Amino acid sequence: MYIGALAIIGPQVQAGRVKLLAMTNIERALLYPEVPTVAEQGFPDLEFDGLAGLFAARGTMSDPLRERIAADVKAAVDDDITKRLAATGQLVRPGDPAEFAASIKTQADKVAVFAQALGIKSAQ
Repeated sequence: MYIGALAIIGPQVQAGRVKLLAMTNIERALLYPEVPTVAEQGFPDLEFDGLAGLFAARGTMSDPLRERIAADVKAAVDDDITKRLAATGQLVRPGDPAEFAASIKTQADKVAVFAQALGIKSAQ
């Protein structure tokens, strides 16, 4: 079994060398709609979305500027960009800064639980 980015293993899937059993995303991938999510397979604790976004050092920009950048990104995400990203197995869900921060926290909390169960400690 392998857990990896669909964009990386996609060519192996298309060549028939790898079979997808489930997606860790919260939604099925548009590229492989027949492949269920881990939650659909009975393992909701294994849900992890590959998050991508724009980051800046804490305190370097105002809330209005952060909101404006988010609005500009939403406006720039058109059908062509969505199709190109979907072709690599990515789900496009542009949101606002609060939604992105909440998603990061949710996933960080999940990773912390797994790390603790496995005895992995932070280097800090």
